[in-house]
Amino acid sequence: IGSRKWFRESIRLPTLSLTHPILLMRHQLESLSSIFECLSLSWPILLVGSSSHSSKSTLIHILSCLCGHQCQTFELNSSIDTNELLGNYEQFNFQQYSKYHLNILKNEYIKNNDINILNELNNENKLITIDYLNQLKKYLPTNEIDKLILKYSQEQHFIWIESILIRSMRQGDWLILENVNTCSLSVLDRLNSLLEPNGQLILNEGGGQDLIIKPHKNFRLILTMDPKQGNGEISRAMKNRCCEIYIDDQQEYNYYDLKELIQSCQIYQTKQQEDFIQIHQILCQKGLRTGFFYFI
Repeated sequence: IGSRKWFRESIRLPTLSLTHPILLMRHQLESLSSIFECLSLSWPILLVGSSSHSSKSTLIHILSCLCGHQCQTFELNSSIDTNELLGNYEQFNFQQYSKYHLNILKNEYIKNNDINILNELNNENKLITIDYLNQLKKYLPTNEIDKLILKYSQEQHFIWIESILIRSMRQGDWLILENVNTCSLSVLDRLNSLLEPNGQLILNEGGGQDLIIKPHKNFRLILTMDPKQGNGEISRAMKNRCCEIYIDDQQEYNYYDLKELIQSCQIYQTKQQEDFIQIHQILCQKGLRTGFFYFI
């Protein structure tokens, strides 16, 4: 895209692509090119635009699907505190703990091996038992499974649960922090050290002494905001550390983009497609007068 290339990291598309068609719209290419440039350079990105129809997060998910890279989303709001952003102590839940670690092992396995056994490794709706863990030894590292079996017999206690931010940093996922300007500035500014070149995060909430977490080389952080919501703006210190990209919500759809959108709804007859496009144009003309845009 543009002047940048990115080698596919996995032949398996992320989960989002299984439920949503990947449509690369022509009117999005300019924004995608700017975002892709920043991702290639490992720069933090701040996407600014209307929440209603600028599709800021959708652009990132499209790129993650095309690159075969995992992308996580964390939606912020005014009630988010430091514990939710970084992590907190929770009562030990073996099912939750084991599924989290099994997903990490599964993703590592899929990157390096055949993906035909994906259904056998799917544990989302399964009760994790000793017998099930022993069966997984055929596919996953035995020493890691033995660690989980040992945890199964431990008494109830409290453990430190890392947030999605820390997990994404360790695993090298892309992370979208949505609506950052609705979050408290004092909480959000904890990330300033991470946004520096070769940045890292100093974590002292986990009971350790200033644990320094260095992000995986593939980790990328994308912030989104709608200036009309929340506090309006984020701190100048954070803004200066990001590459700000404005996503225009009033770009006109290309004719062929409309055709592809209609086809994605499984409408293939040319006459019906033309009728929908004509209806769309009429509604958009009326929307210009009432303040509503792009009904399709």
